[in-house]
Amino acid sequence: MQPYGARRVTRLSSAKRGVPPQSTGGCFFRLHRQPLLNEIKMRMPLSCIREGLFNQWAKVRITDAEVKKLIQIAMAPNKEVLTHLAVGKLDLLSTHYTNIVNNVYAYPLGNPTQQGDTTAVTVFGAYNAVTGYFQNVRCFKSEEAKFKSIMDGTAKQRTQTAFDLCQGFALQGSGALSYN
Repeated sequence: MQPYGARRVTRLSSAKRGVPPQSTGGCFFRLHRQPLLNEIKMRMPLSCIREGLFNQWAKVRITDAEVKKLIQIAMAPNKEVLTHLAVGKLDLLSTHYTNIVNNVYAYPLGNPTQQGDTTAVTVFGAYNAVTGYFQNVRCFKSEEAKFKSIMDGTAKQRTQTAFDLCQGFALQGSGALSYN
């Protein structure tokens, strides 16, 4: 029989891409945290890919009108809003939606940290406007509500839409910004 430390080393070396749970105090907390730690470890190569992608986006120029259109599409809560945008019926849009779009659009214009070479008039800057709105501008009821929105809620959905639109714009140009 091996000593306890030796078994632990063997178990760690046989683990593929996971982090083994500890068997000391606070085990309940660590077991619930385990899937999150494993997911973070699995996403490490993805973060390297995203960094390269963001560097590419920082070189792709986008006009103010295209940024506004990208934000309108990304922040649209439903297909009805996209239909109104497509036919130019802006007066039928809710004031709430219009204010959100204006706040997202104003974030990079009014924030000095968003005026750098990599963010100003680039696709990365447009993406950063949407993510920055949810992280720095929008008011949430609590920090927990903010966290939930960013991780699994509306903020995640809108950010994913913005990501997809930015990727399409970087590859296809303004043709990727359609109100479909």
